[in-house]
Amino acid sequence: MRKLISIILAAVLVLCLSSPAIAANPTTTQTELSFTYAPAHPLYFVEASVEKLNGDQNRLTITITEFYPDGTENIITESFMIKNNAADTYTVGGYSIYVDTKGNIQIRQCEVVDTPGD
Repeated sequence: MRKLISIILAAVLVLCLSSPAIAANPTTTQTELSFTYAPAHPLYFVEASVEKLNGDQNRLTITITEFYPDGTENIITESFMIKNNAADTYTVGGYSIYVDTKGNIQIRQCEVVDTPGD
């Protein structure tokens, strides 16, 4: 959502800056603009796995790998005890992760539903 708003604001800025210049002298005026997009949050990759345990409980492990613009990485891992066929939202390092499991060790769905700072 923030990226879309940034793109829209950039387009409005280009229109505002170019309109007076074109009206003054459209044949000799050039405007050069360059934009650098720097994400406010790190890029991230989410992975989930389930380990079968005895009884009706399993161990869900969620790992988030954050990639920062300066090339550094931060790996956040947390484990949860869950029932078979569980579907729930789990908090890992400030991220809210929805995980839907199937059977004992299958992941049906894994997605980020909220990120830190949103």
